[in-house]
Amino acid sequence: MVKQFLPKALHHFKNNLLTVVMVFLAGMSNGVMDTLQFHYGKSIFNNSVKFEQEFWNPDISWKNKYQDFPKDKSPRFPGSITIFVWLTDGWHFFQAAMLIFFLLSIILYKNQRSYIIRFLMLIILFSSFSLGFSLMYDFFLI
Repeated sequence: MVKQFLPKALHHFKNNLLTVVMVFLAGMSNGVMDTLQFHYGKSIFNNSVKFEQEFWNPDISWKNKYQDFPKDKSPRFPGSITIFVWLTDGWHFFQAAMLIFFLLSIILYKNQRSYIIRFLMLIILFSSFSLGFSLMYDFFLI
């Protein structure tokens, strides 16, 4: 039975490799988000020479969506507090990237009837997301 199952599982994995990559990129995006939110001060983003602080520093970047916060809380440009908020700061940019990668992974996923293969794909996708997150949050950005 294992001899029959293994080729099917490998074939299914190869067919869904792009899905695994998309989930990995979603994990990396989430790692950037959490780095910005929880460890900005010791991250690579806290470098005013390489990174525009008004976009990357979460203590001030959230104000970018407004005209002149706190005096004028109207949108800086049409959609800056709704659909185009991802253009206003690094955290929202990577939140949008994470969601796009997840949506692409759903679109690209080629379903399989076998519950065992579905379960294995769940483990692979979860591991891929966790690895992407950990690489950004624990290694690359701090």
